Amino acid sequence: GLLWVARRRALARLSAGLGLLLLFAASNAGLAGRLVRSLESTYPPVPDLVAGAPLPPALAGVGLVAVLGGGHDETPGRSANQRLSRNAQARLAEGVRLARVLPDAWLITLGPGGARMPEVTHAAVLAEAARALGFPAERIVQLPDVRD
Repeated sequence: GLLWVARRRALARLSAGLGLLLLFAASNAGLAGRLVRSLESTYPPVPDLVAGAPLPPALAGVGLVAVLGGGHDETPGRSANQRLSRNAQARLAEGVRLARVLPDAWLITLGPGGARMPEVTHAAVLAEAARALGFPAERIVQLPDVRD
């Protein structure tokens, strides 16, 4: 019985040590940067585009720009832009920028309702904010029934 307890204690220490090492590795910016670098080199960022200028060949046929959910505040009385989280604001700004220079592109907003107000979907808040930024409502499609 005593040998079994000693083995379990050693296994518990080893598991805790490996867990801490994994946590440290996952939160290390240098390691995370190296892991993401391969994806970033495979999918280069979209360059600055000017409305009316010729599009790069890789973007010429793009017809959809998707803005993934990033969270919003459910406080009533605030504008859609104010209710969006910082991540959602950045995603929406980039999506609107791209969709404006792609003449035939639709802006797709995604995201379900929140916990307190499930009837107000994240897709609807993103679409409302895009309209407030001057993006035409007829080029916005909302997809609220998505899952993470």
